Amino acid sequence: MELFVFIILMLFHGESQSQSQVANANLDPNENAIVGKTVTIQSKFTGLPLVEPHISAHPANNDHLLVAAMVVTDVNNPYESCRLSSFISKDGGTTWTETAHNWWGYDPWTAMSSNGHTVMAWIGTKGSFQDQYPIQFFTSDDGGITWNDNVQTLGGGHDGTKLAALNEEFYFTTVRFRNDMGADVILYRRAGKAKFEEVARIDGKGERLNFCEPAMLSDGTVIVPASHF
Repeated sequence: MELFVFIILMLFHGESQSQSQVANANLDPNENAIVGKTVTIQSKFTGLPLVEPHISAHPANNDHLLVAAMVVTDVNNPYESCRLSSFISKDGGTTWTETAHNWWGYDPWTAMSSNGHTVMAWIGTKGSFQDQYPIQFFTSDDGGITWNDNVQTLGGGHDGTKLAALNEEFYFTTVRFRNDMGADVILYRRAGKAKFEEVARIDGKGERLNFCEPAMLSDGTVIVPASHF
């Protein structure tokens, strides 16, 4: 099974809605959307499923794309056999080059700044699956073409890890379980080439919070949505 990337451009037209109204977009392929060519990314791990892909685009170069994905190396034991691969395209998604990372676990996510500084997050361990879930941060100075040797490791994370970048700031969210099995959302920040540091915690008040992808506004405000699970 290969990894598929669908390149879709959608343009929405219609009157603006007030905040109290629900806006529904009716997509007309003749007017609102142009669907591009479907491109199959070929992995060196031929015949193995690639799952949970995440894509980032270089803010200053539309042709520069980065995808990270989990490679299921044993289809009979999928939850304990996932390793990390990243793929880079410099021609807008036509051709791709893979970097296979010897890291095992879950939840790849990427973010890229306008000068090519890139962070890729992963939950897991090096060399083999060890049923341990520290957060790993990989960095690249050239948009994921090459990766730096230094990997930052933080305490355990959970499903729902997300990354966002604006200028030279990166924000990362994850879920941290409590003793009562509730879960808080933890927000980490990285400025420039510094390390990620915890800067905020959203209290789940005994409930489990999840789905917490951060958004960064141009004035520096960070918005983190979350749902009770």
